[in-house]
Amino acid sequence: MFSDRLFRLSRRQRISGAALVVALLLVTGLAWSTPQGQRFWEGPSEAEVALQTERARADDLKTQLTAAEEKLAGGRPPVLDSVQKARADDLKAQLDALQAELVATQQALGRAEAEAAAQADAANVVNGELKATRERHNAAAVDTTAKIADLRRQVQELSWKVENPQGYVPPPVTASMTKAQILAASQLFGLYTTQSPFDYAEFNGVEAAVSRNANVSGYFQSWDTPFRPDAVQAAWSRGQIPLLTWESQSQIGSITSDVPEFSLSRIIGGAFDDYLHQYARDIAATGLPLVIRFDHEMNGSWYPWSEVRGWDGGSINGNRPGQYAEMWRHVHDIFEAEGANDLVVWLWAPNRVNKIPSQPHPRQFYPGPEYVDWVGMSGYYRPGDPEPTFDDTYAMTLPLLREAAPGKPIFLAEIGATERGGHKAEWISSLFDGLARPENSDIIGIGWFSLAVTSGEGSGRSTNDWRLDSSPQSLRAAADGLARSGIGLPRP
Repeated sequence: MFSDRLFRLSRRQRISGAALVVALLLVTGLAWSTPQGQRFWEGPSEAEVALQTERARADDLKTQLTAAEEKLAGGRPPVLDSVQKARADDLKAQLDALQAELVATQQALGRAEAEAAAQADAANVVNGELKATRERHNAAAVDTTAKIADLRRQVQELSWKVENPQGYVPPPVTASMTKAQILAASQLFGLYTTQSPFDYAEFNGVEAAVSRNANVSGYFQSWDTPFRPDAVQAAWSRGQIPLLTWESQSQIGSITSDVPEFSLSRIIGGAFDDYLHQYARDIAATGLPLVIRFDHEMNGSWYPWSEVRGWDGGSINGNRPGQYAEMWRHVHDIFEAEGANDLVVWLWAPNRVNKIPSQPHPRQFYPGPEYVDWVGMSGYYRPGDPEPTFDDTYAMTLPLLREAAPGKPIFLAEIGATERGGHKAEWISSLFDGLARPENSDIIGIGWFSLAVTSGEGSGRSTNDWRLDSSPQSLRAAADGLARSGIGLPRP
């Protein structure tokens, strides 16, 4: 045990100890050779003088040893070298783990791609009599494609971490288009899904199902939340234009008009100016452009920013005619003051008019050409509509938009079709036929609301499945329409 302890002593300690032992042996030897009768008052003995000499030599050896060790350590105390070595060992362990994870993920990607190829081959060999089998293979291929996209994202992130083992810092996000390029864009295919742009798993599945990549990523936000730069960054990281539907109310997607706190008078009067200035500054700080569909469907009676008469004939939320356009200009002017309008494309989008009785012309709500970049609308094929056609859904409203905002590009900002009645695929085919007509060349794209929504109360609740991939028939119609129209981006 003693030898173990001696082995664990440092080199410096062993040398110092050896010097001390030598000195003690010398002292002991000298003490035994000294006459016993000598006393201290007689002056230092030869042994004492020798002891002092050996002590001085030991101290000198210690000094030389310390100097030599510090020179070897580059002038730093040895403890710092041990800390740095421990950190280096820890970083090496982290790097080894990341590299192992990267290899495993790349192997999983390879297996997934092989599985996708096998599924594609299987789908190609089945004949028309095995339709159900084909659909199962296609569904599996869609799921696998989504997994591959996610695995590729993981490989990219892991590769970055391996290259930066001392701390993962995501690469900066840049926009692939300027505001001017967005304003000149066409053939736009937008998607809204449940979690995008914060989770793209479902979004990826829809893209894969229709064999087309979206170039617009839609999402919603209300005034109880600050600007989300991560949403804009997430969209641009995929090369997609962020499309924010921005609602002046306290809950996203709430369908209620009685919210006095958010009356048009209060907004115009400055009650939310601090929030608006900060929101605009945050947009400017990102340096990334986006489209804002602000307070949409204003010609309906279901939102607190409406100024039309309600179903009971009364005023909605205390709003008066003309206030909607005034409110829009007020918000726009704040953005202009903060420099945010260099990045924002303003989208003005009423609801289709043939579902709203006794309403004024949409021009009543139009803020003016200098305050709007794009115009558009919400337009769904709904249960009970007379015909599953483009004209039945849009033909009444499009001329009114062109009258209100002549020359402005039109983006069908929120569209979808119900599966109820069994005519969804027919309506989708008619949609792309209508978009191809020369008179509709000013329509620059569509934003598909790919969600299933349940509404109503009690036994009167019903669900409309607006999703683009709600059935194999709808999926095929959408894939065919997108391909022949050229809308969206072809998948590599």
